Amino acid sequence: MDPPSNYPDFNALASRIGGSIHARREGEAIDRYFGRLREIGVTVHEQVRSILSSPDSHPNVLHEALIGIFGEPKHVRLVTTNFDRHFTTAATNRFGATCPEVFFAPALPVGSDFAGIVHLHGSVEKASNRLVLTDADFGRAYITEGWATQFLQRLFSRYVILFVGYSHQDMLLNYLARGFTAGSLGPGRFALTQPDDDARWKNLGITPVHYPLSAPPQASHAELGISLSAWAEQSNAGALGAEERIKRIAETAVSLVAEDQDYLEHSLSEISTLRFFTRHATGLEWL
Repeated sequence: MDPPSNYPDFNALASRIGGSIHARREGEAIDRYFGRLREIGVTVHEQVRSILSSPDSHPNVLHEALIGIFGEPKHVRLVTTNFDRHFTTAATNRFGATCPEVFFAPALPVGSDFAGIVHLHGSVEKASNRLVLTDADFGRAYITEGWATQFLQRLFSRYVILFVGYSHQDMLLNYLARGFTAGSLGPGRFALTQPDDDARWKNLGITPVHYPLSAPPQASHAELGISLSAWAEQSNAGALGAEERIKRIAETAVSLVAEDQDYLEHSLSEISTLRFFTRHATGLEWL
C-alpha cells in the first residue's frame, strides 16, 4: 500500500469495484461480496486485474526488503496472495537475469520442495479468470479442486513460516490453520503484527512477533519496513560485516541499546560469531 506502490487494500479495492451503486452490505465478507457482484454481471476479475496493473505503481521498501532477505535467487521462497507483479520486479531489480522462478495459481509447485515466488491466488500477469476473488473461486481453490489446500499443507509441514502484512481473517485459511494447530504439524509459524491481537494468533497456532505503530508524519507501519530492511542488510553482510558490527558493539560500553543487545546475544549462540566477540571484547567490563 505504501508509496511508490500506492495500491488499495482489499476493503478499498472492493469499494472501488462495487461503488455506491452496488454497495457492500454490513458485515458482508469480501469474497461473498465479489461473488454477488459477479452474479449480477459486474466484471470483478477484469477490473481487479486492470486496477492492479497500473504502470504508475512500483515496488516499495517492503517488496525490496523481503526479496533482499534471501540473499541469492536460489534461496528465495516467498508465497504471496497479492495479485500485482511487484515481487517479481523487485527480484529482477536485485538479481537481474538470474531472477527466481515464478509460479501462478492454479499451476503451483510442490509445497514441501520448491524455490521461487508463488502467487497463491493468481496474478495480473495471467488471465483474469484465474484470480481467486469470489466465494466460488475460494471454494474451488480450497475445497472442490483443493490445489491451494494441498500446497499449503505441504508448505506448513516442511518450512518455518513468517506471515508479513497478512491478517489471516479468511475463513477457509483460519480452518486450515486450526487444523494444523490440532495436529501440531510443521516446524513453526510466526506473524509480524501489532501487540493487540495475541489471543487470536495463538488460537491459530501462530506466534505473534510485535512491532510498534509509528506516529504521524510517518506511515503507520513504517517500523515494519525499517525492520525488514535491516534484516535484509544483516543477512547479506557476510562474515566481514558481522565481525565489524560485533567489534563496534564490543568497543562501546556494556550498557547496550536493545537492538545491539539482541544482536550480540544471537551472535554468542553461534561458534563463528562467538569468536568475533572473544577477539574484540577485551575490556574487563565484559568479563
